[in-house]
Amino acid sequence: MPEEWIVFTDQLAKGIHGQDITTGSGRFNYILRLLTGVAKATFEQKARVITPHTVANFDTALKAMMKHIFPTHAYREQKRYLRRYLKKPTDMKVRKFVTRIVELNSIFVYFPSETSAYCESLQDDEVKDIIYHSLPSSWRKQIILQRFNYVEQTIDSIVSFLEERVETWEPTYPGECHIQL
Repeated sequence: MPEEWIVFTDQLAKGIHGQDITTGSGRFNYILRLLTGVAKATFEQKARVITPHTVANFDTALKAMMKHIFPTHAYREQKRYLRRYLKKPTDMKVRKFVTRIVELNSIFVYFPSETSAYCESLQDDEVKDIIYHSLPSSWRKQIILQRFNYVEQTIDSIVSFLEERVETWEPTYPGECHIQL
């Protein structure tokens, strides 16, 4: 649900800009035409409390909705999960996996923050570390054996290396091995 809300608010901002809705009451009416179900009821409840319907109060209502939709400490918990527990699924190609990590990292800036005005995306070095440590141990072993220093590479070059040198050599069936001559 949080990711859907981020996508919705991004589309909402584009709609507000495209429709040239400059007044607060216009924005409140616009979002209420788009929302349905529980989200609409929750926003209406927050809108009743936040008056008058100015542009600044519209932004306040959106932030209140975000805090309602996101779990407590979502930013911290999502980063912790990526750093400590994320593992590449065996049936997922490395490019798709890394693309999803980069995509998740790019939406961190939309998470509600507990301490500051906004949250930050992870630095590239942190993303590279997450990619490396989420790989199967056999892949990490190949990276070491082939003396590939992922820290000094770009994320794209890491993906290319993994696709060309590791993923294609990964056994398809348990017990299968590739012998290089």
